[in-house]
Amino acid sequence: MKRYTYRQLERSDHENLSRLHQRYLGVERDNAFYEWKYWNNPCGPHGCTVAVENETGDIVGQIGSIPILFRFFGRVFRAFHEVDIVIAERPDRGRLFVATYKNRCDQIKSEDAETRLFFNYAFTIPVTLKITSKLWRVKDVAPAPKMVRILKHAAILRQKLGSSLLSGAGGLLLDGWTGLRHPIVAPRGLDVVETPAFDDSADRFWDRIKDTDEIWTERSKDYLNWRYVQPPHCHNTIFTARAGRELLGYLVIQIQTGKPCKAIIQDFQFLPDRKDAGRALLQRGLRYSAAESAAMVISWTFAHSYTFALLEEFGFVTRETTGRNLVVRNTSEIVNPHIQEPFDVALKPENWHICKGDADDE
Repeated sequence: MKRYTYRQLERSDHENLSRLHQRYLGVERDNAFYEWKYWNNPCGPHGCTVAVENETGDIVGQIGSIPILFRFFGRVFRAFHEVDIVIAERPDRGRLFVATYKNRCDQIKSEDAETRLFFNYAFTIPVTLKITSKLWRVKDVAPAPKMVRILKHAAILRQKLGSSLLSGAGGLLLDGWTGLRHPIVAPRGLDVVETPAFDDSADRFWDRIKDTDEIWTERSKDYLNWRYVQPPHCHNTIFTARAGRELLGYLVIQIQTGKPCKAIIQDFQFLPDRKDAGRALLQRGLRYSAAESAAMVISWTFAHSYTFALLEEFGFVTRETTGRNLVVRNTSEIVNPHIQEPFDVALKPENWHICKGDADDE
């Protein structure tokens, strides 16, 4: 009798999968989370394989992917973002991973070749890049630097120095200096407001910016609401910049409590010829983050992105060693070894536009 069964994730597996995630990832995930992530995605069915131990019925392995619609040189295709790799610790762990991976490859073969790209993508921190490359045979595309704007220097200095007196005095001086460097200027002719959800203007906005870059996520109203409004496990705050009824840009921020408290820019887009909208959104986002007691604001973006220079203008500093690397896995070799062009194009960083919204949550 075979020890394991490999198959696609089913709704009845949620509680079983939650036990695996809790034990090895240290996170509590309920049915609402899995419904949102794997079943309600507007981009299509999930690509999640699980390994089930036949004797106990326990899920002991998972390789999970969520579909993302990509605008790829003017056409819309589906690719998969590799977000979940969890294998239980046991003597045959390596063979368990390989068998689960092979089953996932069989699922890829069944995908419609006319509507999907022949690559999967993921993000990895530099310390795990070498491991990921060996396991998945992925190619490193480019680093996405971690850009940081410090809002409360005292909190950061206290963490590093361990002295409340020194950190408090130094923090006040630095906070005053950066405040003078980046004063808040009220936008003119723009309405910047907190927005509960994206409306039809988001589709019109996307239609205006979709050709700005060659490879990036299709940001329809349905996708944006699924990604930022509907998640049951976290709260995102959305700011929009408008002129009348038309959307000129948006900023999505998530506050992550802890020591120190951090604000993460999940998504930041604006019309390239309306930098005034981008500046107004950043001003509002920084003010909101400070009011929520965030010690720093963090953003990931490529250096060639049109948002990069604006972030630098607002005092964001690059920390490449704590950033992420975009990696791409060639799946044409699984489906059709003669189709190589999409993968080759995907290895050129200048073709990509990414932001935090393309990745899974922290």
